[in-house]
Formats: sequence, C-alpha cells, structure tokens
Amino acid sequence: MPFSLDHVVFFGRTCDESMGMYALEASDLEQRRSLDCPGGPDGLVSEGLARGLDITAVDPQYEDAPEALEQRGRTEIHQTVEAW
Repeated sequence: MPFSLDHVVFFGRTCDESMGMYALEASDLEQRRSLDCPGGPDGLVSEGLARGLDITAVDPQYEDAPEALEQRGRTEIHQTVEAW
C-alpha cells in the first residue's frame, strides 16, 4: 500500500539542507535581502541570521503561538513516522 498524507506535515530542514535543496551557497545570499516564503519551521532563517545573512521568513501559520507550532510539529512528526 503506498504511503500518503492528507495534509502538509509541519516539520522543517536545517539551514544547510535548505541551501542544498535550492542549490545555494551562503555567498549567494551575502549582500542581499532574502525572503523565505512560506518559511515553515525550518532553520534557514535562524541559522542564516547567525551566519550574518539578511533573511526573513513569513508563513500564514506564524499567526499561531510558537508553543502551539512546536507542539503541532512534534505531534505531526510522531504521527507521520508511525504511519510510515
């Protein structure tokens, strides 16, 4: 039976995973303002800021409290792993 989900699971990638997915190097983003949209829960912005990049994320899900988003992510990751 094929594995499928009925919604997008709320989990993210590290900054390096995101950069690799888009075939980017940090030097590609230096001296630029970048927008991650939809940002989701990935580490691109937090890790990018720590590396000195000017990067911002927006996502409609950010209207929820960080604690609620964390709980949702943990729950959905657990459910997805169990279903897989």
